[in-house]
Amino acid sequence: MLLPILAAVAATLVTGAYFGGGVRRAVRQVRRARRAARQEIRRTEKVLDSRDRALKETARHYAEAQVQRRLADVPLDVLREQTDRKVKVAPLQEAGYATVGDLIGKSRRELRAVRGIGPHSARAIERAVREYARTARTIAPPLPQPELEEPRALDLARDSLVFLDAWRELKDSPADMRQGLATLDARVKPELQRAAFLPWMVGVLRATNGERAERLRALAEEVRALPESEPFAAAARAQDRLRTTPTDDVRERFRRDYADCCAVLERVFGELELAPARRRTPVRAPAPAQAEIARRVERFELDTHGLRVILRRYQVFGAKYLLVLGRTVLGDEMGLGKTIQALAAAVHVDRKREYCASLVVAPASILANWMHEIAGRTPLPGHLLHGDDFEEALEAWARQGGVGVTSYTTLRRNVADFAHRGPPEIALLIADEAHYVKNPEAGRTQALVRVSDRADKVCFMSGTPLENHPEEFVHLLGSLAPQRARDLDAFLKRPGSVLGGPRHFHAEVADVYLRRNQEDVLKELPDRIDKQEWVDLGPDERAAYADQVGAGNFMGMRRAVSERGAKLERLKDLLDEYKESGVKVLLFSYFLAVLDAVEREFEVSGRITGSVDPRDRFALVQAFTDADGHRLLVGQIDAAGTGLNLQAAGAVVLMEPQLKPTTEAQAIARAHRMGQTRRVVVHRLLARDSVDERLVEMLREKQDLFERFARESLIKEASEEATATGPARAIIDAERARLGET
Repeated sequence: MLLPILAAVAATLVTGAYFGGGVRRAVRQVRRARRAARQEIRRTEKVLDSRDRALKETARHYAEAQVQRRLADVPLDVLREQTDRKVKVAPLQEAGYATVGDLIGKSRRELRAVRGIGPHSARAIERAVREYARTARTIAPPLPQPELEEPRALDLARDSLVFLDAWRELKDSPADMRQGLATLDARVKPELQRAAFLPWMVGVLRATNGERAERLRALAEEVRALPESEPFAAAARAQDRLRTTPTDDVRERFRRDYADCCAVLERVFGELELAPARRRTPVRAPAPAQAEIARRVERFELDTHGLRVILRRYQVFGAKYLLVLGRTVLGDEMGLGKTIQALAAAVHVDRKREYCASLVVAPASILANWMHEIAGRTPLPGHLLHGDDFEEALEAWARQGGVGVTSYTTLRRNVADFAHRGPPEIALLIADEAHYVKNPEAGRTQALVRVSDRADKVCFMSGTPLENHPEEFVHLLGSLAPQRARDLDAFLKRPGSVLGGPRHFHAEVADVYLRRNQEDVLKELPDRIDKQEWVDLGPDERAAYADQVGAGNFMGMRRAVSERGAKLERLKDLLDEYKESGVKVLLFSYFLAVLDAVEREFEVSGRITGSVDPRDRFALVQAFTDADGHRLLVGQIDAAGTGLNLQAAGAVVLMEPQLKPTTEAQAIARAHRMGQTRRVVVHRLLARDSVDERLVEMLREKQDLFERFARESLIKEASEEATATGPARAIIDAERARLGET
């Protein structure tokens, strides 16, 4: 009885050795290949990690250097105020110590070695110096200015650029590589489990291990082939590129990539906790409803895989805000990156759906800028739904998804095509310069509302959602969220709500309106200097102006004081100065005749008006940016004053005051915005004893209204992460009275 059992066992072991050996070899091959793939992923991660560690080490040295610099400005006399006894400063000064910074790191023994300093004084001085150093370290180090004049700033700039290059090349590579391995592992792991010892014994008896070994060897070949596939190959190519040392000058590169470098350093300073986190004290404590909204936004996980820009914390909050709330007005001040926040949201929704289509509606003048940002900053396909190729582009957008970009005019003319031939659902609708749709009776407003009914999420973007009166916000909100508009309208109709209502107004719109201002978030933004350049009109100009006043021609009055004589003479002085110093200048006017006069008198490198094709407009901006030395770019303020990035300019000239402060603010923000590395000087050319004086007064009143109702938002206060109707008649009457006209 025992012999047959032993014989069966022996046969099983022999057979198992034959088939099992093949399985075990195949298993080892699979495991080696998987280990090699994981090691390649870790090598890729180490490139980023090593550069991140090097940057953080440099950041620590930079921060300590700023502490030393602060203390170097503190005179020794202050030690008397920080000690519990009278400290003798004179012996320290006689010994060569001039500031508190000189005493950093000095031991009590070294202090006692100073003639005239006893043990009690040495102990008190040591404590006071230590306390000053501790206080200095609670202040966050400043972001380096483009000139890199701060101690250790050049080292910090160099390492931030080194990290930025690696981040741009490899940001998503490890995740993509893991995804490729995980897809293959979904087939490999079941085979490995079936090749375990006990299942193998059963498999031997079934004589199937040979087939299993073949399958495992085939899978091992697939795993070994991973390095030749995307994104493993892409990561390898990127690492090869990163081995080449950049030849660009650090200062030049840092200035060019200033916005991205500041975003990198802001993150690094926060992760290193170089200064204790201190919550900004809000203007007022947020109500529970606003606090809950802020918590919901903060908890939301934003997926930015594929986004080729480093978001700052406030931009992350903005993107999450519009995704969480669904229908919102993003009202950040011009120059804070509303475009990239909206695109980050578009990337997020695209990552969550197999098929996803988003739509951007914007003024025709900035469509090229949107296409450029989509192509350069996101992995999404962009489709220009405008011009001669509209039909073909609409079909491609509906078929492929991605981001469609169209103008308000094109949308109005083709709204039926968007409704019936476009994608079945729009995941995210972005309306840029949304104050264009404040009038509910306008065709473009009605077209936008019709399309927005098919959108899952809608974001209105406008740095100027209110220009003349709070009711404008109601009209804007009506296109976005009709019920909220009705609620807000009812609030504004209550007695006294406008006169005393900014605080309650902010509470009413907290769930739909987010605004941050430059001083809230861009601590590194260079100064902006505003100058009023008052000039006196000559006899001929006064006569021409009086004729226009007599004729009751309001626009003629404005034009008469700007297209000849005194303002052009003052402009010549300014341009001569800027030409000598190599500064680029932007010049804006409402009137084509004024631009014509400027072009006759001065050398102009480009002109942007409403008749310039959007693609040509973008090319003019690029040429202005890339050119060396002084250049003068002129533009019609309604056409060139919105949607363009012109940080290359160091000066802005406004040839006449506008009817709305927001028009001027939009134009100035073309230059004074995130990424600007130089001080911006704004010159307003104004004629004394003219319509200009009345307009300046009117602008001051309108700006005050905006400051009260639209400049703040409660959500900004609730979260640390979020940091012209009819003026002409009255002005004409006033000028007639002043000039003695009847």
